[in-house]
Amino acid sequence: MGMYEYYAGTLGAVVRILARLFMHGDPVKGIEYLKTASEKGRFNAVAAELMLIEIFTQTDSKYSDPAMALELSRSLRKKYAHHPMLHFVEIVSLHENGKWAEVRSQAQEYLNRIENQAPFYKKIYTPRALLALGTSYLAEHQLDRAEEAFHRAARTLENSPVVNRWAVWTVVRLANVYDLKDKRELAIKTYKRALSFEDTWGFKSYIKRFLSRPYTLSEVPGQLPPP
Repeated sequence: MGMYEYYAGTLGAVVRILARLFMHGDPVKGIEYLKTASEKGRFNAVAAELMLIEIFTQTDSKYSDPAMALELSRSLRKKYAHHPMLHFVEIVSLHENGKWAEVRSQAQEYLNRIENQAPFYKKIYTPRALLALGTSYLAEHQLDRAEEAFHRAARTLENSPVVNRWAVWTVVRLANVYDLKDKRELAIKTYKRALSFEDTWGFKSYIKRFLSRPYTLSEVPGQLPPP
């Protein structure tokens, strides 16, 4: 019920119109339902907390609450200290709170666990860790270091049998860095490289806007996960 209320009230116009045929969506009520489930639920408490974190880390959303997201994510990591998904959830929460040094520290720890073959930390997760690392540098306008991290992530696409959406997103972020460094021709070439991959995630509309105009400092850092 919480998920329905929230998303029926916040998703696109077509979805909202369809929702009105059955039941109006109320995002505030949805969040309250999810809070109740997280506090009193037995089997779905963790799922409710994860939904709340997702809602609270939506960049520029009127319902975002980065401080609460960080509190929830840290609580979950205490319970599941070796879970890579919950580790990255905390990194996203740190990003939304602007704690760039902690984002870097946790991203490096994530990479170390992958390199050391810690249980559940798979090599396929490397691009997302490098994305977090690079974005933390981007947020502080350390463009050379951001470029290096995004390059490392983008290289994982070479000779890979599976196209990793996080890696493709780092290609876009790499192009963003080139724009900020006034390398427009290289930025356009890199945006087009990102477009060359089959778009099963909806990146295309985001990428195309930067083919017609450069990415700017006013848009730094933006959200961490892909759109």
